[in-house]
Amino acid sequence: MKRWITLIPILMFLMPAAASADTWVLWDWDAYQGGATFNPPGVLPGSINASAFDFSTGLGTIVFSFSGAGAHSAGIYLYPFFGSVAGGDNSTAYGTVVGSATAGLSYQMAWPGLGSPTIWDNFAGAALNNSNTVPAYAPPPAACCSVAMAEIQFITLLYYQQATVTFNVASSAPTSGFYLEVTDHDSGNSIYLAEDLVITGSPPSGVPEPGSFVLVASGLGWVWAVRRRRSH
Repeated sequence: MKRWITLIPILMFLMPAAASADTWVLWDWDAYQGGATFNPPGVLPGSINASAFDFSTGLGTIVFSFSGAGAHSAGIYLYPFFGSVAGGDNSTAYGTVVGSATAGLSYQMAWPGLGSPTIWDNFAGAALNNSNTVPAYAPPPAACCSVAMAEIQFITLLYYQQATVTFNVASSAPTSGFYLEVTDHDSGNSIYLAEDLVITGSPPSGVPEPGSFVLVASGLGWVWAVRRRRSH
C-alpha cells in the first residue's frame, strides 16, 4: 500500500480536467483474506474470483470462497474518485452508511492516508472500527480527497460447510440491506459497496454433529451411574 497515495489526487486537483467525460476511477484497492492483503490482480489467490470486477472503474463483484472448519475472513479496500485519470475534482466526496451491518461484518469510511492509524492500517490489521469520519461535504481547502471505504467479513465454518462472500460495487443503490455509499458533491454521482454472505453444507448422512456425541456420551454415563447404584 502506497502511503503517499493521497498526494497524487491533490496534485491532480490542480491539473486541468481532461476532455473526456468524467466517470468513476479506482485509484487504489486491496483484497484481504486470512490476515494477508493482495494487490495487484495478478497476485490474487485462487479462492478470490475477480473476473467480474473492473479494476479501472472499481465496479463489479469480487467473490471469496471458503471451506473447512475454523475461522475465515474476507475483505476489500476501495479508494474510488469521480473524475478522470488526467485530472478532475477529487476534494468533494463524502460517505454515507446505510442500514446496520450484519453479524461478523466490520466497515470503515475515511479519507485515505489521513489519521493514525489510517483506514488502510485498520484494514490490513483486520481492525476496521465501524466508523464514518466523512459523513458530510467539506469544501476545499478543508477537504482532503475522495473517500476510501473498506469492509471485512469474519465467519466460522464447521467441517462440512462452505461459504462465499461476495462484495458488489455498483453505480446504483441496492434495494435493501446494509451498504456503504461514496457521493461526489459536484456531480451528485454515487458508488455503492454491498456484501453478501452465503453458507452451505449439511452433516454427512448418518454422522451426528460433534455435540451429539457429547449428548450420547452423557446419556451413557448416566445409565452406567444408575446401574452402578442399583448393584450396591
